[in-house]
Amino acid sequence: MLFVFFSLFVIMMASNCKKDETDSFCQIKRDLVSSINNQEAFIGFYAKYNRWAVFFKISNPNNIDTRVIGLTCDISPNFQIDGLPVIVSGNKKKFNTIENITPQLGGDELFYFEILQLSKK
Repeated sequence: MLFVFFSLFVIMMASNCKKDETDSFCQIKRDLVSSINNQEAFIGFYAKYNRWAVFFKISNPNNIDTRVIGLTCDISPNFQIDGLPVIVSGNKKKFNTIENITPQLGGDELFYFEILQLSKK
């Protein structure tokens, strides 16, 4: 019986630690790169960081491998649908060097994205 209580305690502590890590990612101060106003994009899941993201539409027809991606903490569960087309406004922010955020693919340009307005297309 003691083993069961100890196991539950360890599981609860581990889940609390994970929550704190996620919260700290969302609370870090970052420098503004640019603002986005009513831009076409789609929602996707960025597996490397286990986080929902905004994938911005790139208007250059010659682009074959660059993706501009905003990792975010602001996507409500109603919008957490992989491939969902959206119109988005918000602030692109640069990751701090100490965060050590690197792309999962060579052509990915990663930013933190603070969503100010999000609607389905």
